[in-house]
Amino acid sequence: MKKKEKGFTIIELIATIMILAAVMLIAIPAASNYVANSRKKGYISTAKSYIKSVRNHASAYKYRFDDEEAIYYLPIKCIAMEKKTPSPYGKWVEAYVVVVSDGTSPEYYWTSFDERGYGMELTQEKDIATTSVITQKKSIDTTKAIEGRAKIIMMDEDTCKFE
Repeated sequence: MKKKEKGFTIIELIATIMILAAVMLIAIPAASNYVANSRKKGYISTAKSYIKSVRNHASAYKYRFDDEEAIYYLPIKCIAMEKKTPSPYGKWVEAYVVVVSDGTSPEYYWTSFDERGYGMELTQEKDIATTSVITQKKSIDTTKAIEGRAKIIMMDEDTCKFE
């Protein structure tokens, strides 16, 4: 009687490799999308935390947005927070909380980009979503009028006071 050898045939090995390849073709893009969406959600969360800090400080009269004709740009470097949060993609190059006030209820906006080119065009807080995060952003236009207002008041990054 012939002794049976242990092991896999070449056909069984090829079939196993093909099944593993098919599983990886499905799993790798799904995992990549999950990571990308998580980073975008982190980006949104960070933007909203900076906006929340400005809102809280405005409520406590630490920031004043009195000029109803103006657009106020606050660089994140000057926003008082317990912990400064970086972009999920790297260091911020430029990032601002932008405020437009009608004298009673300010509206908050966010615009930014980081060292890897991820950013957001000037977007109102209520419209901030993962689809707002874009790539290849290299600059911020701080001259854009909002609601017909063209007067821009920038907070100085060195003194953290409005010019």
